[in-house]
Amino acid sequence: MRWVGRAAVLSLVLAVGWISGPTVLINMQSDYRTGAGEIRTVQLDDGSSVELDASSAIRIDYDTYERRISLLAGSAVFDVAPMGEAEVRPFVVQSAGGKTKALGTQFVVGRQSSDQAWVGVLQHSVAVSLQSPPVQGAARQTLQEGQSARYSAQLGVQPLPGFDLSAATSWRRGVLIFDRQPLGHVIEQLNRYRPGQIVLANRALADRQVSGVFRLEMLDSALHTLTQELHVKRVELAGVSLIY
Repeated sequence: MRWVGRAAVLSLVLAVGWISGPTVLINMQSDYRTGAGEIRTVQLDDGSSVELDASSAIRIDYDTYERRISLLAGSAVFDVAPMGEAEVRPFVVQSAGGKTKALGTQFVVGRQSSDQAWVGVLQHSVAVSLQSPPVQGAARQTLQEGQSARYSAQLGVQPLPGFDLSAATSWRRGVLIFDRQPLGHVIEQLNRYRPGQIVLANRALADRQVSGVFRLEMLDSALHTLTQELHVKRVELAGVSLIY
């Protein structure tokens, strides 16, 4: 068990660094944000609304020419007040080096890293573009209702034909849905919805596939079931759940 103790100390250091580093900067930059497990709807001055997923943050930058929102962390559903005689400014969401311009009313954007995000259209259509030319791939694309895409500086705007928008936005219905997802990704998502941190001490487990429907108010029970089903061990250490 000695290696577990060493891994636990390292995990605690990494967890503290993860919390105190990017989170502090995002808190300073954002106008609205949510904590772990918190879902919040923000009403904007133009009649639009933003439904913030857990552990998410946005900054509002409306000016004379554009209704611009920056997604700084997490994901959010944007329900856009349409343009018309009273509102001529386009509605744009910036995140991870790309822009999503509303051509309709409702879409979702999820920030995955500093240079990668995904977009899904719930109603009507959007225009997705990169702020700088990508290394390869398309620099822009229009998405119709039900379609999704991922964009990055490296690969451009890529369609996601098999992307399950319903599962990706299941947090709006109080559940998380995973269909043969890597354990590393599942843990990353669970960390957004429960206090403390779950850390994989054994990275060899990261690719183990997980399927299930987890209720947001029962994630501790879900974590217990998950470790049992995968036949792995868990140790609780000062707010860190160590899986090995």
